[in-house]
Amino acid sequence: MMRLRDRPVLLDTLVVVAVVAVSVVLALIFDPAETWYEATREYEAFELDEIFGGFVGLLVAFAWFSYRRLQQAQRELRERMRLEGQLVQAQKMEAIGLAAGGIAHDFNNDLAVILGHTELLARAPETKSNDSVRIIRETVLRSGALSKRLLEFSRPQLEAVRPIDLDEILRRSAGLARAVLGDSVKLVTRIDPEAWPIRADPARIEQIILNLSINARDAMPEGGRVEIEVENVKVGAQAQRTTQLRAGDYVLIKFRDSGIGMSPSVQERIFEPFFTHGKSNSGTGLGLSIVYGNVTRWGGAIVVQSAPGEGTTFEIRLPRSMEQPLPVPDREQTLPPGVETIVLVEDQPNLRELVKSALHDAGHRVLDFPDAETALQASTGVIGALVTDVVLPGIDGVKLAARLRQTHRDLPVLYVTGHASPELGDGAERSEVLLKPFSSLELVSKVRALLDGEQGAGPRKNGRGVDPAHPIDRIA
Repeated sequence: MMRLRDRPVLLDTLVVVAVVAVSVVLALIFDPAETWYEATREYEAFELDEIFGGFVGLLVAFAWFSYRRLQQAQRELRERMRLEGQLVQAQKMEAIGLAAGGIAHDFNNDLAVILGHTELLARAPETKSNDSVRIIRETVLRSGALSKRLLEFSRPQLEAVRPIDLDEILRRSAGLARAVLGDSVKLVTRIDPEAWPIRADPARIEQIILNLSINARDAMPEGGRVEIEVENVKVGAQAQRTTQLRAGDYVLIKFRDSGIGMSPSVQERIFEPFFTHGKSNSGTGLGLSIVYGNVTRWGGAIVVQSAPGEGTTFEIRLPRSMEQPLPVPDREQTLPPGVETIVLVEDQPNLRELVKSALHDAGHRVLDFPDAETALQASTGVIGALVTDVVLPGIDGVKLAARLRQTHRDLPVLYVTGHASPELGDGAERSEVLLKPFSSLELVSKVRALLDGEQGAGPRKNGRGVDPAHPIDRIA
């Protein structure tokens, strides 16, 4: 069946064919020269050959115009089909992302429970030095990182931009890069130990290395060599013109492969979404566009240098951060003390008990509820902070926080969620987000930071948010 979008092309073709057919029929029926001679014999200035030639010229011009219109319609049709293909690909990615996001959300709940109980075992004297406990904990943390990557497909991940040490992040990413590249590719890293810190999201730095590794692997089907270098550079006036960066201090990440290289035409489009320069089934064409988006969002720039048969080099320049990276929390350190009343709302019983235990061990009074409706009915006293899941049966965590803030002004809220980027809206004010899975130290530290930054939330005689005279604050 003829589709609607094909009809303009068919119409132009039929018009051209009809005009030519009519002209041929008229020429066979009538003698053009004799007819024009009889009509114009009193006008000797006219040349019958010129008149007939003009008619043929008009016919040719009309045919040429129709042909050009046909070509334009075909180009528009091809462009429309290309855009429709991209739309179908995007819809497929969205469907895969939604499925991956749902699986990862439930998976994170289970990982949070496993991680929490593993930490309880690690603190117990009889199992504190047990290697099995350590291996379980490390495996859970790796699984949590994997689930967060799956959540990237469902929606943009919540960025944790902070000063980071590239030396530590890239050395950790090297293991993932080796797994992606395979045994036939040799990976060499040269990281300046004096490299300056940068402001970026550590998880997205790992994703950048992963995407560049996938691109390099596809460019070296027979194996080869990949080099990752990190060094400090200064961008001056000359480099500023080529990189479109402000003059200043930057950290340069070079990612070089010995693959098949790229032509100049491919280099011009290499960062376009859905653009692939390999086989049609070699990927989605989104990897390098994600790299480009992350780098430019952090105030940096990425350039590519390549030639056919000479490999490819990606140069990423990220601004130097004058802030020093925060020290990695020691999981053996003492949890910050607290005596405030914390309202906990979590619909997963195992996870709720685990969070309650961690907060209780840190000295807090904990009121735990399986849903928002129950929490609203019981939380009538002084509250130090609210710890709630975002997705709850009935009223969600964001609406719960808004309702409680009507009677508890400036209530600090910690949203605990397995989603990558929860929709908080107005609930983002005076709030923090803790992604599952998390450690007990991360949980209690987040709550402590919220409480210490709180303003005007009630009596402080026995700790902010504590009122021993109220019935619910006497519940341990």
